[in-house]
Amino acid sequence: MFGSLVRAFRQAVVNFRTELQRGEPAELTDPGLRALAREIAGVAARVVALEAEQRAVALEAEREAREADVCARRFEMARGIGDGETARVAAEFRNRHRRRRDLFVEKGELLEREVAERKRDLDEMRAGLGKAVQG
Repeated sequence: MFGSLVRAFRQAVVNFRTELQRGEPAELTDPGLRALAREIAGVAARVVALEAEQRAVALEAEREAREADVCARRFEMARGIGDGETARVAAEFRNRHRRRRDLFVEKGELLEREVAERKRDLDEMRAGLGKAVQG
């Protein structure tokens, strides 16, 4: 699980550096257009980072769901043998993991909306830069 998060973060860093190294097209001699190109590169890099964060959050949600399932099984087993204290603790941890899972799912949905919004902005910025360069 942790290894997956590390891989996602490392890939985001690689993608971020790639975006920053793209540089500006040679035809951008106007300082305003160069600034816009830099801003586009920054937004593109942010999108890459947000997508990596989305993947990491999804992994966390899955992990919490698995932990909640484990605790639910422990609760049932403890209840089945009449161990009230273990059942109570298992239920408490099951509920904690479910709440965390729900938070990560909600965070993932918000990140998905943010990525979509930034991609729309990025498309508009790139179109505007293309028009400015051509005309």
